[in-house]
Amino acid sequence: MTKPLVTAAFTAYNAEASIVVALESALAQDWLALEIVVIDDASNDQTVSRVEAFMRQRGRASRPIRLIRQLRNGGVARARNRLIEEAKGEFIVFFDDDDVSTPDRISRQYARIRETETALGHDMVMCHT
Repeated sequence: MTKPLVTAAFTAYNAEASIVVALESALAQDWLALEIVVIDDASNDQTVSRVEAFMRQRGRASRPIRLIRQLRNGGVARARNRLIEEAKGEFIVFFDDDDVSTPDRISRQYARIRETETALGHDMVMCHT
């Protein structure tokens, strides 16, 4: 069975100290069909340059990473709405800019969602951790 594309969706605001570790955590996921999307919510620190450097160093050799910059800060809800619009994955997994997750996070969430969908008889299930 082919696993669906999952979007690891990051909101980032003034996250220069934590964003690289969070992105490394996403790249370490055991889920192979994965894209990473980062919405920078008008940071005024070095968040964007850190993400761009990370993309140059790690992104090409591994999984697709996209950075989208919002010109004015709209808060996490606006940033997540934009992530939903931009995501190409069948599933979206939200990461905060300081998240560090175990490599099986997405696999475990996906399995739990599928189990719950089967038990409930429909596919409108959300898993939030």
